[in-house]
Amino acid sequence: MATYNDWANVLAPVVDNGVSNTSQRLWDRIHEAQRRLLAHAKYVARREDYSTTLLPLANSASASSTAAVDLLDATKLAIMAAWREENNQLEAAQALITQAYALVEADIVQEVESSRRDASDPEEKRLHNELPDGVKIPSNRLDTLLTQARTEAGAHADFVRRREDYEGTAPTVTFEIKKKLVESYLATARGDSEVATSCKKEAFELIERDIMTSVESAR
Repeated sequence: MATYNDWANVLAPVVDNGVSNTSQRLWDRIHEAQRRLLAHAKYVARREDYSTTLLPLANSASASSTAAVDLLDATKLAIMAAWREENNQLEAAQALITQAYALVEADIVQEVESSRRDASDPEEKRLHNELPDGVKIPSNRLDTLLTQARTEAGAHADFVRRREDYEGTAPTVTFEIKKKLVESYLATARGDSEVATSCKKEAFELIERDIMTSVESAR
């Protein structure tokens, strides 16, 4: 990770109207920028329901302080925004800090999506990679939806078995069935009832097909 001193030559010219690359003012400005960027990084991680280890803000502002958010360009923009805020250039300041936050967000989201693509649970991993925008769905949410899908699939399988008076072993609920049910739940959440109904219908048809295959073999 970078120290404040590593960035001194790049950031000194944008602090106020330019300061020495060894001045306390420089370290203070970097420190304040880091505080703002770290707060936004924590917000993005919470929003994405992502557990990540962020470095804490350095205890003090000095040349040897370690950057908690290791993004030089974002830090530069935040420093420039602070100067404009102090000089009542609020519109320009807002544009700069928005750009800084966008860089932080892009960095966190890239880490989040990479983690989701390589999820340890095989079914969760497949959903993240196969669903449209699957990497944008928090892993905890997918885990909850998978549990719901397993329960609903099992309940429908039991219904079909009772209807057919079949006491044999129920076929394993396939990933494709669970995926269709998860798609149904996601469609319901976004208010697309037609897609939700269609996906659930397909899932139930797959369950029924598998059970009827077992029933007919037993008969």
